[in-house]
Amino acid sequence: MYRPCILSYKVDRLPCRDAIEYASCFLEKTYSIIGTGKPDVVEKAIKHVYSVLEYVLSSGRVSRLAREITRYIGLGVGSTPSFDDYVVGVVITYNLFSKIYGLERLVLPLNTVCQRTSYISCKSIEYALRLDIISTIDKLFIDLLEGVYDRVASDIVDLVCMGGDSGYYMARGLLDTIGLFKKVFNNS
Repeated sequence: MYRPCILSYKVDRLPCRDAIEYASCFLEKTYSIIGTGKPDVVEKAIKHVYSVLEYVLSSGRVSRLAREITRYIGLGVGSTPSFDDYVVGVVITYNLFSKIYGLERLVLPLNTVCQRTSYISCKSIEYALRLDIISTIDKLFIDLLEGVYDRVASDIVDLVCMGGDSGYYMARGLLDTIGLFKKVFNNS
């Protein structure tokens, strides 16, 4: 079992705004070249959960976020639906950085999650909740924190090339969540 380095890394801050913006822009450019397209229904769900996440970071009402995420679990196609992949990125990032700001951990009702999606996707979300992070996401976190742009680009390419659109949506969930932490807590 891979043991994520980020868990032993002293995470006491968010990556700088420039690193997040660079990574987000690079992710979208890379996906536009090799991605398969963004389903409207998934994009609407992501937009809704993004707005709820912003509210939760401001108010601390994490149970609402769990409820809204669970509502959309299973949305998309493939062995791990696109929305579920996005959730993996959100959950990992939220739970990793929530400690810094004294926020309650995000917990999802796994029985309900597993009933609404594939076995593989259910396990991915379960691992994300435990912060069992795949090595590519682990490297991206560390490279973002260290501000090493060429490695961030390489990490994103590795993620986007992973399993159809899964890597793209995981990275997008991760970067959206980090960006909202920065916005809400005004941490440069």
